[in-house]
Amino acid sequence: MIQQERLRPRSAGIARLVARSSGRWALWIAGVVFCTGLLPAAEHDIRLGWIDRFHSGSFSQAQIAALKTRLVGYDALACPEQRIVLQRVPDEEIFADQRELRGACGSIVQIPEDFDVNLTGHVYRGVIMDPLRPERESRQAWMQRSRRWKQTDGSPVVAMPVLRPESLPSDVVVGIDEAGTWQIGCDFNANLSFEPAERFVLPADQMDAPVVASIAGTTVVLRAAEGRTDAAVEPTTLGLEVLCVDALPAKEHSSESGQGMIAQTVVRMGKSDDGASVQWVLLPTGGGAADVAAAMAAAERADCDAVLVNLDGLLHWPTDAARLLASLSRHSGLPVVTTRQTPISPNFHVEPDRSSVADLAEILSSQSDSQKTFARAVGELITDLPRFRQAIQLDEMTAAGVLPSVSLSSIEENATNDRFVTIAGTQSCIARIPRDAVDGRIEIGNRAARFEELDVRLYDELGMRVTGVEHSNGVRFDSMPLAQAMRARGGYVVAAPSLFYRGRTVMAAGDDVRITWTHAAAVPADAKSPVDSESKIAQEQLPPGVKVAPRYRVDRLPPMATDDVPDSVQQIAAGLTSRGPTVASWWYREPPRHGSIAYHHVFEDEFPGSTQWPHHRLQFWVVYENGRLLPGYRSVGDLGGSNPADAWILVQAAVTDDRNLAKPPRLLQTASLRGRAPSELDWQRVPIETGDRQPAADLSSLSTEKSFLLAELRAEDSHPSEGWVWATDPQQSSDPMPWLQYYDHDIIQAAIAELKARGKTAAEIVSASPRPSDDSKDLTAWRENLVAIDQVEVRKSNLDAVVETSRRVLELCRERLDGLPPPERPYYEDMLATIESPEQNFVGKADAFQFQSDPQWLQTYAGAVDAAYRLTRAIGYRELPELVAEQPIVDQAAQDEAYEAALFQLCGLVEIKDPRFVLTLRRYHHRRDEPIKAYRVLRRHAYEGPATAWYFKKERDAFEQSGVPALSRLGHARWFLREMAEPVRQASP
Repeated sequence: MIQQERLRPRSAGIARLVARSSGRWALWIAGVVFCTGLLPAAEHDIRLGWIDRFHSGSFSQAQIAALKTRLVGYDALACPEQRIVLQRVPDEEIFADQRELRGACGSIVQIPEDFDVNLTGHVYRGVIMDPLRPERESRQAWMQRSRRWKQTDGSPVVAMPVLRPESLPSDVVVGIDEAGTWQIGCDFNANLSFEPAERFVLPADQMDAPVVASIAGTTVVLRAAEGRTDAAVEPTTLGLEVLCVDALPAKEHSSESGQGMIAQTVVRMGKSDDGASVQWVLLPTGGGAADVAAAMAAAERADCDAVLVNLDGLLHWPTDAARLLASLSRHSGLPVVTTRQTPISPNFHVEPDRSSVADLAEILSSQSDSQKTFARAVGELITDLPRFRQAIQLDEMTAAGVLPSVSLSSIEENATNDRFVTIAGTQSCIARIPRDAVDGRIEIGNRAARFEELDVRLYDELGMRVTGVEHSNGVRFDSMPLAQAMRARGGYVVAAPSLFYRGRTVMAAGDDVRITWTHAAAVPADAKSPVDSESKIAQEQLPPGVKVAPRYRVDRLPPMATDDVPDSVQQIAAGLTSRGPTVASWWYREPPRHGSIAYHHVFEDEFPGSTQWPHHRLQFWVVYENGRLLPGYRSVGDLGGSNPADAWILVQAAVTDDRNLAKPPRLLQTASLRGRAPSELDWQRVPIETGDRQPAADLSSLSTEKSFLLAELRAEDSHPSEGWVWATDPQQSSDPMPWLQYYDHDIIQAAIAELKARGKTAAEIVSASPRPSDDSKDLTAWRENLVAIDQVEVRKSNLDAVVETSRRVLELCRERLDGLPPPERPYYEDMLATIESPEQNFVGKADAFQFQSDPQWLQTYAGAVDAAYRLTRAIGYRELPELVAEQPIVDQAAQDEAYEAALFQLCGLVEIKDPRFVLTLRRYHHRRDEPIKAYRVLRRHAYEGPATAWYFKKERDAFEQSGVPALSRLGHARWFLREMAEPVRQASP
């Protein structure tokens, strides 16, 4: 078992440092002393928080050694994905004689001989899916050795997901001895056993202190986390937090990275034996504003005296991160030193009084010798911590060499609209953006480049960066939403001294580089004209050759009350919504996707009248009701998900005393129209702001439209835009299956749900809904009995009765409707046919079935569909392993015939790919040993309805049936997480 050094916890109530000498000489001496590894004497320990994404490579042996002696804390409040939930292993899944148990990934794992624990009731299991965990190469080798599949159903290498080693989960086993010591095994190499390097110990008397170890070049930090007792999740669970800092190749490892700079600081401080003892607390964070706010909250609760922050990878732009940290620093009273110089931290110290400095100051900032200057800044902090704590409250920082404020007037005097000019003393070139500009191009020789094709940035006329869609698709001057681009009008476009475009490098300020602009749209402001089927506006109203090019559908997303968010969704995001008082959360709901997988962007609504938050304060998460939570940092303007399911969007803001929590941000969501739009729309011009920055009157109408379409006026896709037009989105909604409203709002099911809400049990409801006599034709009584005996609590014990009653209901419905549509095989045109010949597979209706509009007729038809679905499900349930063990199937041929007859009847009644019914189609392929087709059905069509709660269980079944061990492990691990009410934090598969 690997030997770890225990890290001594800090004693409670350590006093803050007393004030010491100050002044320029004191700061200079502090820098010299610090750089030589010596620290001034101090009476008390100093505790520094280290906020970092920890993505810049693992630590060196010297850095690990220093951490082991100085690390007193690790808090993953900002990164709930680092928390592993541990479930007590049921006794029947522990095989004590062989020292084995069934792991969370579905396989039998070996319990180490030196796990000195009682295997009954004291062993827990979990799963770690961190992509940065150790032994990536070993997992890759295991996947290659175990790659096999069933040839009868085609190659899953093509039809099933192909996993990378980062996606292959690892089993975690924790044994707790009588003294309370945790013995931990993490199967990083996927060999179903725990090598010595994969074992860790958390002594009972030091459970609050983290363990640090190095495995195959990867640094691992572990800490026991608070468990939970939840009546909805049995049995009681424990928590374990694990931080993995992945190794980088030697040639990529750099001490100049932000992480390397702080790590070297730990080493330097560790060399002093007689000075102030500096303790460290690791505070991993994500890349978003709320993540950073949560990490600062963790620093407060860890009783840190100050914080060092690695800006690499935070908030897209270092200046935005520093500006946010300035507010959080003032709010918390904690001084902050960053690893990058920005206008807010010109000498690495974050200065709250500089929060109003414009972003454009970035171009005047010069980076000094980062490692040396950063070390001096930390030395200043250690030497005179009380003064820095006082300064952030008094809005004054006295360190020498502060970057002067930016004078926009001097820049404005030299900047022109048609050329870049070099700003003296900087590495940047700048040009002005006309106030009435609609679009533009940067002409390099005889070629015209879009803004997103070059290394440029946009700023408004106040010098603040225009953020948004450029994070995903490059900088676009006039991109969605329109108000986004309106902020840039009258502002600045900034470029590097040299531009690279299509294999050629040119000087931005050179004679062969020019900027051209198109100005306000040529459509009269009051013009309205219907478009024809090709979406063309009347040509006499447009310049020659200009056409309407539909681009986006735009939906406003109003904030949802928490009570309107399903409990399951809130449970998935519980780790995110409980990250302290400086993180505010609001829920939004996507408009119906109807199965579309098109990508959507999420923007803050900046049309007139909207409340705006600073973009650097916001981030959002995409949550699905099936349990998936898309990982990664998403800011306003970024892409959301492309899952066919309708998503819940959780927006989080970093809040301090200067924000009003009563005003949630207003959001827009955009989806590409891909050049298509409904015909005969009244397109209206989107006006450009006037010279006094007041919007034209008719722009305000866009502030009230819940959904609208936007189109560009453009000659060709490669040409600049000539302007924008918009139209109200026609709400197309004619339901091809009008009976669905009665199916979705079944009064009998609603009545049973009401009885359960009043405390009635399933058995009591069954007793109150007796089976009618055989000769009864009371359809309502038969349906009441059917729905009662098919409740989930009693369904498996009533399968024969459900089958019989369902058939009786179908018989009565057939009589009342004068027949039902004939059965059909599940044939469809999207590569899901189940036999070789589509002609043999397809059975059309003998006669066209005539649907009626009478409500009673539609309600009866909905009852027939409900009975057919329950009949198919009940016959399929007979094949469940636990039921087969109690009542074996005597005649499998008869069972097959009965199942297919029921399914084919259901196919005749409904569109079988509808999410309401598609689980029956998945079972059809599953029982035919066709896992690829079963998975494809699940993936494409089980995006809502009854399949939602069981998505990952059905995925597990398909992965296991595929014969691909890696997929089987992934399927079991994901379903384990869902059973434990934990989210699946993988975007794919």
